[in-house]
Amino acid sequence: MSDTTTILGYQGKDGLRLLGLSRIPRCAACSIFKALRKAYRSGTSLTEPLPPACDVECNYQYCAPLVTRFSPVQPG
Repeated sequence: MSDTTTILGYQGKDGLRLLGLSRIPRCAACSIFKALRKAYRSGTSLTEPLPPACDVECNYQYCAPLVTRFSPVQPG
């Protein structure tokens, strides 16, 4: 069995994570998701802090790997 990191690389895994997030209604409507999708498409890190999460109860459970990769400023 081969390692998915070897097959897909980070770009492929990030794309799959974004696809998964787009299927979760509260995540798809979130401004953080939109910022992460923009960063993924441009291939660069975010230069500004992440916008606030739309859902007050959000704990970044689903987008945390993308936040870590694309944002120099962690949510808090």
